[in-house]
Amino acid sequence: MASGKSWLPYVDRAAACPSDWGFGTVVILDGKEWVCEDRGGAIKYDTQGYTFVDFLTKNPTHSYGEYIEIYIVPEN
Repeated sequence: MASGKSWLPYVDRAAACPSDWGFGTVVILDGKEWVCEDRGGAIKYDTQGYTFVDFLTKNPTHSYGEYIEIYIVPEN
């Protein structure tokens, strides 16, 4: 991952987030905490200011491209 950490221990815990969100930023989706540990070419803001966040999971709970409300807890 872009943070330098191995991805394997972070399955179902890590997300790829925009580069202006620091590593360690917590994203809450459906009551579950995810930690921003990665970046990626698809992680961009759209024209409305929304961004794609890629959750490192084997079993997605939402469809690709679906707009979903998440909560962001900035790193300390």
